[in-house]
Amino acid sequence: MDNWVVVMMLSASTLLGALGLWALLWGLKTGQFEDTKKFLDGASLDSEEALHDAIEMENRKKDILKKEKKRRQTIVIVHLISAYLKVVIYSATASIPASS
Repeated sequence: MDNWVVVMMLSASTLLGALGLWALLWGLKTGQFEDTKKFLDGASLDSEEALHDAIEMENRKKDILKKEKKRRQTIVIVHLISAYLKVVIYSATASIPASS
């Protein structure tokens, strides 16, 4: 690459990095990431039924993830057994002398 291309890439990435850092510091200074009031209002304004529904949905999600993990483990075991059987069959057929 030419030197001017490298210089342009370095200067552009430095400029974008400085801009991102400035935006982060500005957000921290002005309190853009502090939203505790919204969280607390949301919890206090939800009905008991809505909270039970949320818990039920979370439990369903956990159950689905457990079933998916178990299914993937089963698939891995089946693949391992299949590979083992292929090796056994190959070694058994490789040890049989060819007939002349």
